[in-house]
Amino acid sequence: MGHLSRVKEHLSAMAEAEASPKPMAMVIGPSILPEEQTEIFTIIQKSVFAALPVYYSFGSAANAINMVLRYDESQPGKLSK
Repeated sequence: MGHLSRVKEHLSAMAEAEASPKPMAMVIGPSILPEEQTEIFTIIQKSVFAALPVYYSFGSAANAINMVLRYDESQPGKLSK
């Protein structure tokens, strides 16, 4: 479960960091191991509490970021890049 402890460390750092102007998403996939799934659920809860968006696949995360970017670009007063 070493990778889960690294995820927890990164989550703590992201929760304490200042807001970024760039869109960000976390992809946290499920596990078939009950002990890992318990840890993953705890990580997801902490992420949601820290207002960090969590997705279960890279496709859904990419789609969400794309929708945020499209919305942002459609707002009046935005400069095209």
